[in-house]
Amino acid sequence: DHSLIAIDADRVLRISSDGRVLWRVNLDTPAVGLIGQPNGTVIAFEDGKMQMVSAEGSLGLSWQIGTPLDSTPLITPDEIIFHTANNGLIALTPDARSLRWQLEDVPPILRWTAGDGALGIMTTDNAMLTVSLDGHLLDRALLREPGSLSSDGTLIAYTVGGLWRVSTAGEWSLSFPDAPAGGRSSAVAEDARQTFLFDGESLNAYDRDHQAQWSTPLPGVGGTVSLSIYEDGVSEAVVLLTSNHGDIVALQAATGGVCNTTRIYGSPRAHEWHSLGDDGILRVYVADQVIGLAWQRFLMACVSS
Repeated sequence: DHSLIAIDADRVLRISSDGRVLWRVNLDTPAVGLIGQPNGTVIAFEDGKMQMVSAEGSLGLSWQIGTPLDSTPLITPDEIIFHTANNGLIALTPDARSLRWQLEDVPPILRWTAGDGALGIMTTDNAMLTVSLDGHLLDRALLREPGSLSSDGTLIAYTVGGLWRVSTAGEWSLSFPDAPAGGRSSAVAEDARQTFLFDGESLNAYDRDHQAQWSTPLPGVGGTVSLSIYEDGVSEAVVLLTSNHGDIVALQAATGGVCNTTRIYGSPRAHEWHSLGDDGILRVYVADQVIGLAWQRFLMACVSS
């Protein structure tokens, strides 16, 4: 029904498709994340407790995994992965009840993603870790500053040193030599036709032969940035840039023309989440607010006639 269940401060709330708060549940202890399940939603607490909450807002069965947690989970088809308070990783089964594996000596995480055969993790001590899906450290690369991550099956790392592909053995290979330097506010996304790189100042597009197509300056955009590519058959392909500073920018993938841009309140400490629903609403959650944008109206002149 396109409603959202979200954690905001020490409460869980359900938000309707048109932005009304349907219910709130105040929590006695801090929570770090939510895990969708077929029969409800699991709340993950800092102290390692897991508890079900129903779509009607009733708290249900709880259990303890025995490890304090300090971050939102990375959810893959086969595992739920948390960073722990004692600087480690744990992977749980999809029902969040049993431990699959654990790994020690993992500093706090800035960004992470999962490829077909490995996890890529950017940490606060300027390192990138490549970890196998069964919990073995494959590589630890020291960087000048953290970069951004993506995956097309293979891990993609966009750093000050350029754009790299990282194999399931932890081996790095330069994707193409002319990519602009990435870094802390960089972002990368690819589809079957193009590669998009935000270098902290401009969004740059390349074809699959790595030939430059266009570059669009985006002054003032910063923070932790993410890129998404949308193509719905109504409009031309669109690149969406969002950041935890509250930036929301849509650009034409073919030309780099800016369709529309707006900014809501953000913070360097905030998380950012967004999703374009099949109801045509782009929902963005930054800091302490959720905004819903009518996607076709937001794209303005970029919509095909």
